[in-house]
Amino acid sequence: TLDVDTMAAPDRMYIFRLNKPSPRQWQPWQPTISSNIAYQGNLMRVLVGVSHLTGEPKYKEAYKDSIRYYFQHYQNPSGMLHTGHHRFIDLKADRYDGDDWPPGSRGHEMKGDMPWYDIFWEVDPVGTRRMLDGHWNSHVKNWDTMDFTRHGYYHKTLEGDVWDRPLGDPVQGIIKGDLTFFDSFTDIAWAGGKHSLLTQDDRSRQWTRRLLARYIDNAHENTGIPPCHHTLVRDFASANGYPSESWPEYALLTASPSESMFSHGATMLLRLADELGEEKGAYFRESVCAYLKAYAKHAYFADDNSWRAILYDGHDLSRKVRPNTEEREWLFPNWQAHTGYMLSYAQCYRLTRDAEILRTLRSICRGNE
Repeated sequence: TLDVDTMAAPDRMYIFRLNKPSPRQWQPWQPTISSNIAYQGNLMRVLVGVSHLTGEPKYKEAYKDSIRYYFQHYQNPSGMLHTGHHRFIDLKADRYDGDDWPPGSRGHEMKGDMPWYDIFWEVDPVGTRRMLDGHWNSHVKNWDTMDFTRHGYYHKTLEGDVWDRPLGDPVQGIIKGDLTFFDSFTDIAWAGGKHSLLTQDDRSRQWTRRLLARYIDNAHENTGIPPCHHTLVRDFASANGYPSESWPEYALLTASPSESMFSHGATMLLRLADELGEEKGAYFRESVCAYLKAYAKHAYFADDNSWRAILYDGHDLSRKVRPNTEEREWLFPNWQAHTGYMLSYAQCYRLTRDAEILRTLRSICRGNE
């Protein structure tokens, strides 16, 4: 970020900082100029695009220099870079900062960021391979059940061949585990899929397919809609004033999980399918097409281009009223099918030419004028 008047990087305040006595104790930290490479995918593409348009390599090379510096100074023994939602580089001090509680344990969180790994590979193939290996090694807790944590462990040193393990029979059903948010899944899947494409190692594609299957195999039999977690953790009905109902978190499709599953998450999986090709990308392409159609059937209102909150079995939550409020207020208001959804459905139609996908796409286009 730059101030357009001064062309200086603005100071920012971060909640997550090193050396806090407690993760719940907020302190008046000094502002920092932060650099977070997880969020710079658009900047990377712009600078590379400017070099392509002008024929001047200096724009692309400038960004490649920054990636090279990142690998040289900020690649942890886990293989991962200090980046994401809980880590950043303080440009004033030239050191990493961010969440580190308990000390040395974890703090690598990426949700819906999906970096442009191709340019990382162009700069440093060895460092990039370690980064992608480390993402899986530090986030996947149980390779048999595909249980993972959204908070990767920086203290887990990367050793040996991450992918050298038997691909046994897949686990069926939603089982107890960590918070397997779909938006965390997107970055783990993107890292696994790009690892396969960049290294030509098909094992990482197979494990990425296995991870996606944990959601797809648990799609509800009556709707075909997958859950937003493949693990059972908590129920939200009582917490929202409906003790007689059950809304397990994995089944709850409100605005936030919808964004990650049916907007940018679907777009990522379809891009991955496209890059993998007709045969190797088939499972990704067909799975996403099926669940985009199912979701539109049960949750989309074409008349006003909106989505409604549902459980993955199709149970309508859009008419739920907040309890103990004087005015009638919806607990889960409908939300617009914005251009992020337009992109995922357009990608899907380009790859499948499916008529139902086209109908929804046309409606979303009209809704966004």
